[in-house]
Amino acid sequence: MKHEFPYGPAYWGLMNPQWNMCSRGRRQSPVNVEPDKLLYDPYLRHIHIDKHKVSGTLHNTGQSLVFRVEKDTKQHVNISGGPLAYRYQFEEIYIHYGTDNQQGSEHHIQGYSFPAEIQFYGFNKELYHNMSEAQHKSQGIVAISLMVQVSRIYEAAKRFS
Repeated sequence: MKHEFPYGPAYWGLMNPQWNMCSRGRRQSPVNVEPDKLLYDPYLRHIHIDKHKVSGTLHNTGQSLVFRVEKDTKQHVNISGGPLAYRYQFEEIYIHYGTDNQQGSEHHIQGYSFPAEIQFYGFNKELYHNMSEAQHKSQGIVAISLMVQVSRIYEAAKRFS
């Protein structure tokens, strides 16, 4: 006997009571960005990311690739500017991808899923000591997402191989 279960953020609270805000929360993931509902701010500063080399480890979770900065790194990469009121220390990169070149991104733009998404995460180093402490706090974490599109040149070349 096969059972059909509902899935997605609206139902996560049924699986775990601690996740009940997923169906009611306003700052939840995944997000569908609707460009026609965005407001342009001509005074918004650019986001600044320090240009330092860092070492870390890369793990394949089976659902995404995860890069984590080594704990004892000497020079940290800071993220600041834009809408951010604080400096955030870069800690992780998540690369979400699909099994084909169609869907893989966690988030969407106007309902469109991209082949891959690269997410950069940092914690608020002015208020918290590390990612774990900042994780569930206000202004604790910053996430920057880049959507990845497969080149049409790649798709055309693939037909000839």
